Amino acid sequence: MGNPTGMGDAALQRMSALESASQDAAAKLSAAAASGTCLPFRAALAAAQRFSHLEQLCRDSVAAFEGRKAAVEAEVAAAAQGEPRAGK
Repeated sequence: MGNPTGMGDAALQRMSALESASQDAAAKLSAAAASGTCLPFRAALAAAQRFSHLEQLCRDSVAAFEGRKAAVEAEVAAAAQGEPRAGK
């Protein structure tokens, strides 16, 4: 008896592998955007950009990472001027 999708086993395995890779890329990108440094974030972004359905996640992750980056840059600038850290 064939499978309900009409796809061969090799195609189903490939789809499963792609789905798994997509989920892994999404998880790594989300984690890197929330707390990663630049190189791991860029690598995770490049991996996620291979999957068109992760386009919105990529945009959101870039915005989150850039927001974190701007906050750190502001803290560095304030520290260089001898100002107290924001929220501290």
